[in-house]
Amino acid sequence: MNRLYELYPILRKLDGKLTYHFYQLTSGEKFKVINECCAGFPFLLSGMFLTTQINDEGDVLYLYHIAPGQYCHSALKCMLRSDAELQVEVVAQTDVDFAFVTNDDLENILLKDPEFLLEIYHDCLDKLEQMMYNQLIKDMPIEQRLMQYFKQSKSKYIYMTHQMLAETLQTSREVISRHLKKMEREGLVSLERGRITLLKDEEVR
Repeated sequence: MNRLYELYPILRKLDGKLTYHFYQLTSGEKFKVINECCAGFPFLLSGMFLTTQINDEGDVLYLYHIAPGQYCHSALKCMLRSDAELQVEVVAQTDVDFAFVTNDDLENILLKDPEFLLEIYHDCLDKLEQMMYNQLIKDMPIEQRLMQYFKQSKSKYIYMTHQMLAETLQTSREVISRHLKKMEREGLVSLERGRITLLKDEEVR
């Protein structure tokens, strides 16, 4: 519970009011599939979820990642529109651990808490900004997309696999790996499993 409260401090004041169920998914398993509603609301403890959507042409569109401490707005939308068939999938992009509350607890306790609603609002704005940014850079050359992504980051460490970065930038893993290796040869980055370190921060940015 300590990990849960560290990542989501708002839940500490609701201690004893909510019933949590703890689950694990392996990379590639789905928390939510297309046309099915979520059974509840997740609080991610470790790993990363990827949210995608199918457009009218049948193309898969990357929407946003969900990291520990962030919220799944697709699950919230499921609860608010339980009769709707949402063309959205939420997939474990890495192995994940998460706590889970039922839609009844979400509706009767969490959504009646003003502080929780404010957190949801701010997180929603962050994800909207992320989706707008993805649209802005999607037509850029891949090197420029990488530079823009690193510029946007607020840390010298990027905790993502090449596959995760490829999905974020809407390209293939092979393309990302090729350009990252080029940047590594130029001394701009250091590549480790699941982590990219910016070595020459001023040049990358």
